[in-house]
Amino acid sequence: MNPHRLYRTTRAVLVSAVGLSQCATAGAQVQDGSRVRPAAEARLPGLESMTGLLRAPSAYVPGRREVTLLASGSHRTMAGALLGFDERGEIGINSGGENGGGTGLNAKINLVPETLLLPAVSAGVLNAFGTSGANRSGYLVVSKYVIPYFVEALTGKRNLAVKLHAGYGGGLYRNQPFVGAEVWSGNGVAALGEVVAGRVNVGARYSHRGYGVTLGLLEGKRLGGSVSCTVTLQ
Repeated sequence: MNPHRLYRTTRAVLVSAVGLSQCATAGAQVQDGSRVRPAAEARLPGLESMTGLLRAPSAYVPGRREVTLLASGSHRTMAGALLGFDERGEIGINSGGENGGGTGLNAKINLVPETLLLPAVSAGVLNAFGTSGANRSGYLVVSKYVIPYFVEALTGKRNLAVKLHAGYGGGLYRNQPFVGAEVWSGNGVAALGEVVAGRVNVGARYSHRGYGVTLGLLEGKRLGGSVSCTVTLQ
């Protein structure tokens, strides 16, 4: 990897982390109803201004009135924001990023809510007003949260939770299916893996009381990362 590019990416992520620390007081809590949402249930952005893994989206959306500010860096740096509404959708805006650069508007609608046995199903678009198909990326995605006692029954391991994702998209996703998985531990750390446009990306994520840090190795050769801060509007 180009040392200069690595330096720029690292600097952008660290500088953004300082700025994001001002978006909420220390120990900010993301409320889901009357409780703090466990880290395994966190709905965080990856390297784009959408809820998902690294580059793949998930079918999940932020909670009602949740606002997330984020900054990321990989091939290009990006700053963005997400707003959740009515537990059924999200709207995001970003400046920069890999999906065409410039300013983009993203949206996702949850078509089918997740239940104990059935997955969540959502449709979304990145860079909705992009001038070309390469910049505009529509997708359909299915996600299932395998709750901890199911994982324990299958693996014998406690304090683990698994989220599985699969979908199909154009633009950034090159009219191909994508798949991904998240394995969460009890201390807020998750392992991420995905296949997007035929390329494998792996990474890790840490979440604590509204703050999130995501790091990844893209296509086996490029580092990327993001930092985010989520608060609930009263």
